[in-house]
Amino acid sequence: RQDGQARQLRIRRCLMVTEAENKGLKFIGLYFGAHWAPPCRFYTTKLKEFWDKIKDGENKDEIEIIFVSDDREINHFKRHIAKMPWNSIPFEAEATRRSLVSKFKDIVPEAALPTFVVIDAKTGALVKQDAKEDIHKDHPFEIWG
Repeated sequence: RQDGQARQLRIRRCLMVTEAENKGLKFIGLYFGAHWAPPCRFYTTKLKEFWDKIKDGENKDEIEIIFVSDDREINHFKRHIAKMPWNSIPFEAEATRRSLVSKFKDIVPEAALPTFVVIDAKTGALVKQDAKEDIHKDHPFEIWG
């Protein structure tokens, strides 16, 4: 995180959860993308606008976003995450990134980047397979339940 208050992440059942899971966190948004894919660079900008909007609102503690990169070069990864105020799976943690892609392989084919998947923060259950467009709606938290 850019703000220096990075939350500790741990792996549980191939899903990422944060220490805030018992503090009102309802959803985890897994953002699958890559700097080499121009649509991802555009989507990162839109997702940041969504993030900034919700972090100033009443739902600020209900979602955590985690970037899962498909970048092949560390410099591309670094350029991309420099624009992100949320957590990411480290570039060096390729096994973790591959594990998450494998877990969601049916909904995250390489040609589908960017993809935004919403999961339940407490159970890891899939809430919304393709939530990419939900961030443009007025009440995405109602859509996700």
